[in-house]
Amino acid sequence: MSERPTAFFVVVLVLAAFGSAIPASGSANETPTAETNASAQPIELRSCTTITRPGTYVLANDFVPGRDTTNLTDDLSACISIQASNVVLDGRGHTLDGERRYPAPGVLVGTTELLRNVTVENLTATGWGAGVGFVRVRDAVARNVTARGNLGDGVVALGSENATIADVTARRNGIGVYVFDSPRSSVTDTESTRNGEGVRILRSDDVVVNATAASGNDLTGVGVFQSDRVTVADSRLEGNVFAGVALFSSQRARLRNLSVTNTTAVTTAEVPAGVYLSGSAARLSRSTLRNNSEWAVYATGASRAVGRRVRIGASEDSEATERRLSFEATDVALRGAEVASSDNGESVLPPLPTERQTVGGTLLADATEASGTLTLTSRYRNADVVRASALEPTLAFYRADDGNWTRVETDLDVEANVATATFDDLNETGIALVGEGLAETGEEVGNESTA
Repeated sequence: MSERPTAFFVVVLVLAAFGSAIPASGSANETPTAETNASAQPIELRSCTTITRPGTYVLANDFVPGRDTTNLTDDLSACISIQASNVVLDGRGHTLDGERRYPAPGVLVGTTELLRNVTVENLTATGWGAGVGFVRVRDAVARNVTARGNLGDGVVALGSENATIADVTARRNGIGVYVFDSPRSSVTDTESTRNGEGVRILRSDDVVVNATAASGNDLTGVGVFQSDRVTVADSRLEGNVFAGVALFSSQRARLRNLSVTNTTAVTTAEVPAGVYLSGSAARLSRSTLRNNSEWAVYATGASRAVGRRVRIGASEDSEATERRLSFEATDVALRGAEVASSDNGESVLPPLPTERQTVGGTLLADATEASGTLTLTSRYRNADVVRASALEPTLAFYRADDGNWTRVETDLDVEANVATATFDDLNETGIALVGEGLAETGEEVGNESTA
């Protein structure tokens, strides 16, 4: 996957160069005066306009420029252009509908000078070049905005430090939410579905994406490019085509409490995965990666993924056999896999010897670069040992190469219910935590409580 914005995203690049081309006058209804804006009452807007004074403005009705008397031209800078600091635009639930006739944004905030403290809220922008755009605005806020069916981006912050994008619904746009050259911004309580990308972070350090649902997007749920210390937390990423979360040339990312499922994996230039890293480093914790085509985690190009309490499942119904895993993976891909039973050889991994039992699920690991290494820690429960009819002191990791399982030197702590081992020379290698079966040892395990 290229790190350049694709054709979906041409609109935001146009915004970056708008400069003095945005008109300060010539709007459909007269620009309010400073005296008018100084009043305590909000100013009603009834058609497309340019705002050049601080104050609170409200939409009095839906705007459909092609059907009213404004007769907007194709070179319109925006339906509503905001060129002042300390402005609140409250849509009051109304819609700006460009009917896909204009390449301009529905709302564009910005001038050649830096603006501050502008809020756009409670409106829908549909059928524009972009829904709502902020360009060079510090402390911008987009709140309770729906952006759907726009040719480019749904909501975009460009060169806008400390932007807040909250309670946004983005559907069928090029990118649902785009944070570009806007460090210390946040995307929260947002739903981004069926876009080219759900959320894209580009050249923006210290961004937080929280409580976000991104599903059914053509590329990624959340894509992070050339941005350090990005946090993606408490979010659900489901059914995206290339990856739930993808990081390119991004360091010290924190991925926490995520559900990443059902990555669909149609043909792409890269290997699809639940979590994808290229030239990046990330810490993944308390997350579930399940039923992702190809790989749950894919780290390549000198990438390092550190996982803590991560569940990796081969399928939607694999929850019962999943374990809490911790790992340190450098240029390694991981996914859940199934071990064949003795009477069914149709499986990714060969059957274990009859005297061995797996405790929890199994993994498939592959080195994506020649130097790929993996240190894996499994936190198992006493109930898992009982269910497998295995003897706990015999637990060890095994690996399957070329159809054969061999034991790996394992550090086992039966008091903490933790097993750890290191793996190299990985080539679609099966990995399982294995113990001797009780039938072979003649010992029994009582009903132990779950750890």
